[in-house]
Amino acid sequence: MDPPSKTYQPSGIVHALISGSVSGTVSTFLLQPLDVIKTRLQSHHDRNKSSQGKRIGVVKITRNIIMEEKVITLWRGLTPTLWRTVPGVSLYFSGVHLLTASSEGSPGSLQAVWAGFVSRAGVAVLLAPFTVVKTRYESKSFHYDSLRQALIQIYRTEGLKGLWCGTNATVVRDAPYSGLYFMFYTQAKAFKPTDLSETDGGYVLFQLGCGGVAGVAATLVTQPADIIKTRMQLTRDQATFRSVVHSIYQDYGTLGFMQGFVPRAMKRTVMSAISWTTFEQVTISIKSASVA
Repeated sequence: MDPPSKTYQPSGIVHALISGSVSGTVSTFLLQPLDVIKTRLQSHHDRNKSSQGKRIGVVKITRNIIMEEKVITLWRGLTPTLWRTVPGVSLYFSGVHLLTASSEGSPGSLQAVWAGFVSRAGVAVLLAPFTVVKTRYESKSFHYDSLRQALIQIYRTEGLKGLWCGTNATVVRDAPYSGLYFMFYTQAKAFKPTDLSETDGGYVLFQLGCGGVAGVAATLVTQPADIIKTRMQLTRDQATFRSVVHSIYQDYGTLGFMQGFVPRAMKRTVMSAISWTTFEQVTISIKSASVA
């Protein structure tokens, strides 16, 4: 990523918050169906014990949702997702800005991994309750009337542990993903053609391409943690990380840890690409305006 500044500037944080809010809101509305499909894929075994050992595909899950429920079901869990994603993306960009503001040129691989890892880990822990509600909303195993009611009910029946269940798996999934994504993204941008300027229309396509490559690679590495996180948050008796890993392996084998990879890769790749492209375009616009 082109460095926002060589020194800390409060305005940089404001820009990060604004661009993060905009990109987070837009991408959430557009991509929520992929999250619902992914969660249904990963929780299918829990809802139908007779299907043990059998996997169901993206097309069948999508068709079942549309035929047996309603199309609007694909946007189920949108409210908790917005509460999680919009401030999450904003805080993430702010953290990355602070941790890379003093770098000369684009941050190195280790600095990129560190900045993405630390920023996302903090966000994952802070917003964990919304992640739990989001996952339960998207499944068919839980029914809540509102976000507030869901948070209160989980707290009353499961305590604080219930609101933060699966946080360790979420951190294991999100922090490495963000660190690896940022590293892959900055490395991919190093291949920018010398005649391609930031003000050229083709530069946006180049950014999206870099984001796509980085997203697929980072999603592949962190997919096992995602299925573990989902299973932990859908288990009422607060299963342990180890017991969930054993259960997935016993039921599906090694391939079980890749359940939901396709919709998650599609969502995370597109969402990350949109978020970073928006963030950098805002930064470029601000830089251009200040020069003028």
